[in-house]
Amino acid sequence: MKRHNEQLAELPWLVQVADLIENLGSASFFSKDAEERLLMVSEDIPQRLGLRSRDDMLGKTVFDLYPREQAERFSLDDKKVLHNGERIVNRGELWIDAYGLPDWVLTTKLPVVQIHEGSSRVVGLVGTTRPAQHRGKFHFSDEVVSQACRILSVQKSNKLDVPALAKTCCVSVRTLQRRFRETLGQSPKSFFAQMRIAHACQLMRTTRKQMGEIALIVGFSEQSSMNRAFRDHLGTSPGNYARRFTSR
Repeated sequence: MKRHNEQLAELPWLVQVADLIENLGSASFFSKDAEERLLMVSEDIPQRLGLRSRDDMLGKTVFDLYPREQAERFSLDDKKVLHNGERIVNRGELWIDAYGLPDWVLTTKLPVVQIHEGSSRVVGLVGTTRPAQHRGKFHFSDEVVSQACRILSVQKSNKLDVPALAKTCCVSVRTLQRRFRETLGQSPKSFFAQMRIAHACQLMRTTRKQMGEIALIVGFSEQSSMNRAFRDHLGTSPGNYARRFTSR
């Protein structure tokens, strides 16, 4: 904690930035040092993870807070910012809150650059998360991507037809793929997999159906495919999710 306080003293403007973002209403704020340790988080973030307070997160890394597969994904993005100075803006991500409810957020991570005697180095990062949906509809920075996601969220088929989706959105398949990558950092196929995962989570919470049956209902060819998708996107298995958030 002493080291944490010393780091904040070196970056006093972080407190003002955090206060500003929290007062905007819908966005949450976090910052990390060069070793990927949390320096500051908004009050709602520990609540979303089922923790008591910010003190339970400060000084920790994603590997202390998330399942390993999910932590590795978050850490990879952190390294891109901290080591390469990259900017990650409005990356679409599927989160599971403390109550097991799936939700999409837009995550932004920016490098904190320290300039001294004509040279510069990245000393940390600042980031925000905010809801990707408003009144049940997706709203991203790219309207074509928003339209595509809205179509996917209401379609009755569990099969993804990217050419048909691109045609409906009046763009080519290549353009749709590129705009998904630029806006969400993932492909339409990956986003669609997240939607199926969210549907599976809902069925686990509200029905007594077996895992194999749920996998088929939401569009996976078999349960093992659903297991892989859960690990890839949530860092856990369907069984672990069910044991944690349902009465199964």
